[in-house]
Amino acid sequence: MTINSNAEAQVYIINMLFFQITCPGVLLKDKSELYLSACVFGQYKRTQCVPAAFPLFLEEKLVFEKVFTDVVDPGKLVELLQCRFCF
Repeated sequence: MTINSNAEAQVYIINMLFFQITCPGVLLKDKSELYLSACVFGQYKRTQCVPAAFPLFLEEKLVFEKVFTDVVDPGKLVELLQCRFCF
């Protein structure tokens, strides 16, 4: 996660790296290909399809970026994101 600041806006970037997904003891009924999808900042991204057998070898990077033009203080941006994306 990276925050780049300038006088006009805050750019918030999330890099998600996926290499291998394991799930011991799970057998998949459908043997077609699979992909992993994620939604961050309202942006949907997905990996390439891989064979449906564990472990899944993805070796991919999903990048999500959002520019906050109304926030110039990095501390305020952190507060905004904590309130907005509470888990």
